[in-house]
Amino acid sequence: MEDKEKDKEKERKKKQREKCREEDYYPKRLGKLLVVHAPYMFMKVWKLIYPVLDDKTKKKIIFIENKKLKSTMMEDIDENQLPEIYGGPLPLVPILHI
Repeated sequence: MEDKEKDKEKERKKKQREKCREEDYYPKRLGKLLVVHAPYMFMKVWKLIYPVLDDKTKKKIIFIENKKLKSTMMEDIDENQLPEIYGGPLPLVPILHI
C-alpha cells in the first residue's frame, strides 16, 4: 500500500515539474477568449479539456449567453468594433480558405 502511495506522489511531483517547465518555455499569451454560439459537440469536448487547464487559463475563457451577448462583449470590445450581427456597425467579413 505504501509503495502505491509513493508512486502516486512521485508521479504527481513529476507532472508538477513538467508543468513548470512548460510554462517557463511557453508563456501564456491569451488575454481573454470570448466563446459565442458554441455547438453542442464543442461543449462535449470542452468538458474533457477543462480539467487539464490551469486556473489562470480557465478564468480567461468566457462563454457568452445569447441574451447577454452584446452587454458581455461590450465589456471588452468597443461597440464601433462589433459586427452588425452582434449589435455593432461593422459588416461581417467571412474568413476565406487560403
